[in-house]
Amino acid sequence: MSLSGTQIASLVLCWLAYAALHSLLASLRLKRVVAAHWPRLAPAYRLGVCAAELQSVFSSRMIGEPRGAARD
Repeated sequence: MSLSGTQIASLVLCWLAYAALHSLLASLRLKRVVAAHWPRLAPAYRLGVCAAELQSVFSSRMIGEPRGAARD
């Protein structure tokens, strides 16, 4: 399967967005803000971050596939 220039650019942008989001969500500063403002949610914070990251990875995987294409 070959990708068009637009598909490659979209994939690169998605991965860059994923990296930026991961860096933001994994930062100690944001973890401290969550713990300070929502102490009951702090233990579930890491699980929520993992779920959001998995969703973004699976979404970016589908960008290169044509509509109606069978997935692996």
